[in-house]
Amino acid sequence: MRVVVVGMGYLGVTVAVGLASKGHDVIGVECDLDRLESLGRKELPFFEPDLDVALAAVVGDGRLTFVSDLDHAGGTADAVVIAVGSPPLPDGGADVTHVEEVLDRVAAMATAGPIVVKSSVPPGTSDAWAASGRFPGLARRYVYVPEFLSQGSALRDWNYPERIVLGGWDEAMVGQVRDLFAADTTYVVTTPAEAEAIKYASNSFLAMRISFANEIAGLCDEIGADVNRVLRGVGLDSRIGGSFWKPGIGYGDSCLPKDVAALIHRAATYGRSMPILEAVQATNRAQHLRPLAILRQERSRLPSWPPSIAVLGLVYEPHTDDVRAAPSLSLIPQLRLISPRITVWDPLLSRSVVTELFPFARYAGSTAEAVCDADVVVVLTEYPDVVSGDWLGCLRRNGGPVVVIDAKNCLPASVLDHESAVYRAIGRRPGRLG
Repeated sequence: MRVVVVGMGYLGVTVAVGLASKGHDVIGVECDLDRLESLGRKELPFFEPDLDVALAAVVGDGRLTFVSDLDHAGGTADAVVIAVGSPPLPDGGADVTHVEEVLDRVAAMATAGPIVVKSSVPPGTSDAWAASGRFPGLARRYVYVPEFLSQGSALRDWNYPERIVLGGWDEAMVGQVRDLFAADTTYVVTTPAEAEAIKYASNSFLAMRISFANEIAGLCDEIGADVNRVLRGVGLDSRIGGSFWKPGIGYGDSCLPKDVAALIHRAATYGRSMPILEAVQATNRAQHLRPLAILRQERSRLPSWPPSIAVLGLVYEPHTDDVRAAPSLSLIPQLRLISPRITVWDPLLSRSVVTELFPFARYAGSTAEAVCDADVVVVLTEYPDVVSGDWLGCLRRNGGPVVVIDAKNCLPASVLDHESAVYRAIGRRPGRLG
């Protein structure tokens, strides 16, 4: 099939590469000329493991090409996939303006094939579009297919999806989209409104699990229990399961924060409150600042105050350079209020990006450089260099007690062997390293 994918962000590039890898002739549309040039050179404009190799392969053999405007896609298409952004608004809602602008143009195209929307839009949005009369013939061609990609495993998630949700009004169009994706998985065929709700409910539930795990971790801190053992015991109940328990600094990826906020906002437009999700948000905001409380608790163990603080990792996860909702954005400015001596390290972010985010912080080129002379080390990202690197060797030369705050609960006992350091995690017993 000849497929046009509009929007070459994280989602759009993954979709375009995935479809081209299945043998489709794909044209990617991107108005950002710098991004377009990067893609034309077979280079990803963001970091995502393995996707760069797949991109180079399909661009190299001509299965994926790029243009700067929908008008330049040329002729008709068997399907058009919309994957432009729907960023959060200040009130928590989702800004679907870009999606609507593309729909305006796609609905007027000569193609009679399906219009596939993969951009995240709040529940009820598709129904409102169809009822508005703004997009002639939309209901017959429209299929909403939410994406469930995770940063760091996008290509694997695309190739081996746990399910594909197809929300459409026309059975024939839904069948064409099913053939387009052609995956060996479970298909959920439903209405667009239900497909939208599945997307937002899924991410909101995952956010709730993380916040619940962090509340249990707080209790474990008080009673001297290990949250990992507690949650393992909980997860062995088949009604609950053991996946997506992530006690630590709270969620901060690109999807969960905005989707929770958008679902709360959408419910409010119908006069309904969502107190559980509002509590999830509050728990998560507080969890982002949990290292501050730990630092104050350990103040008496430090040789001087204010301390020198090293932060290892600025992104939420070690497989992406997306920092938009990372806990570091709220935590590090608060650490700055405690101490003027802040050093930060992150291998995926350039010095210029780090300086723009935290102009008051010293940029370090390695973990060893970051922790040298530090009184406090805060671990915010589970990079391999942090989990199993030799940065602890540098601590031995610091000459005094060092408080290590493991905000991602990622440091294994086999690595933690330093008599003069005090180890604190989230919901794990405090004590010396080792």
